[in-house]
Amino acid sequence: MTTSLSILWPKSTAPDIEEVTFSYDFCRRVSQELCQNIAQKYSWIDYPADWNLAHALSEAQSEMLFVVNKPELVLSSIVLNRLTKGLESGCIACGPVYNETSFSSQKAKLPFPYVNIPTFLEASQALESKKRRVITVHALDPACILYQRDFLKRVDAKHLLTEAYKSIPGTIKKSVAVDSGALVHIFRNYYEDEPDDRVGFVPQMVRCAIDMGWHFLQKLGAKHLLSESYVSNFERALRKKTLAVLHFLGSQNNWQRDCMIHLIPETVKNVLDIGCASGGYGKRLKQIRPEIFLKGIERNLIMAEYARNYYDDVVVSSVESANLPAGFDLVNCGDVLEHLHNPWEMLKRVHRLLRQGGHLVISIPNVGHWSIARDLLDGRYQYVPIGLLCVSHIRWFTESSIRQALMDADFEIEILYRQKIPPSPQGKVFIHHMCEKGYGDKESLLTNEFIIRAIKQ
Repeated sequence: MTTSLSILWPKSTAPDIEEVTFSYDFCRRVSQELCQNIAQKYSWIDYPADWNLAHALSEAQSEMLFVVNKPELVLSSIVLNRLTKGLESGCIACGPVYNETSFSSQKAKLPFPYVNIPTFLEASQALESKKRRVITVHALDPACILYQRDFLKRVDAKHLLTEAYKSIPGTIKKSVAVDSGALVHIFRNYYEDEPDDRVGFVPQMVRCAIDMGWHFLQKLGAKHLLSESYVSNFERALRKKTLAVLHFLGSQNNWQRDCMIHLIPETVKNVLDIGCASGGYGKRLKQIRPEIFLKGIERNLIMAEYARNYYDDVVVSSVESANLPAGFDLVNCGDVLEHLHNPWEMLKRVHRLLRQGGHLVISIPNVGHWSIARDLLDGRYQYVPIGLLCVSHIRWFTESSIRQALMDADFEIEILYRQKIPPSPQGKVFIHHMCEKGYGDKESLLTNEFIIRAIKQ
């Protein structure tokens, strides 16, 4: 054997979606960078989907094969160093834990949410530092698995490498294990229709500062829109006039969807959803407000076809060139403005599409978030497939600049939420030092996104 470990990464063609195409390259490149400190001598092999086990074993002349089936994941040397210990102790296959997975035994218990690669590594190191916990399982998530070569040699050589996991004999006691200290991040489809309970880059826990009074809740008629637990927490926070820590079963996207739908007044009869993607917003809105006429705009034909399942009409076009009628009661722009070359002109166009007194609901990331500020001070600026520095973000806003943009387009802000992801331990230290020295605004540093409802003047 020339090496003791081979990392086999899939050669895959990404779907024609900018963020996903970027994600395929990003995950491979970053994983290679983060695996440079693997304790064993290793080789990196990019393999095509049609490789069978005979071909894989011929190319990978090593004692252990780490097979990656999913191209949208990020791994580090921590993962390989920990999993190889499992094989050295006698296991035939070992798997990591993930920020999201359908395999309950491999669901990571993250110490805190992470928002970029530095905080992902911080979370990985925090998990690694805990007492080593390895559990035996009957099956493994096939996203990535470390195999013993001897085991793969016993499997039918004609089987595809990508399906080797199906031959894991889970009934053999202590033969297959999961290491809770080996964290792998998985990106799901950026335009996923069904949200999950992922944390990390898109966290599960959201902390919101509610910039509105109790009387607004009465006007919103929120109780029939949201789950009982959501409204209970929301009302309690408003009564106490404090920060509310809201726990959700869904992802940030799901929370944001509910939060934005919650801002739709009861009088609204028709809605335009700009950038409807695969229709998640429409699906949720139709569940709770089926009487609303819902029109969507989406430039990606494939995603637009999915959205048609939930929208009354979908226009396949870029928002800038779409031919749209005027007279909407409400226009929804969920994480859209930051993707446009001229969001300021778009706000003015939305103003013309609304009836007098109509509403605009937007969500938009805050470029003043502590993770971005810290990276800039450290000389880093790293785009990611999903998150604050999403690769398709081309315009950036702070609270003052989005307020000004709305005012210039003749909108008046009625409601503004500041969505706040709890910072990592190192993030807390950074925020404290910045504010202590007078170089940062704590409210801005903590805020990752603004959710706003504005009315046409």
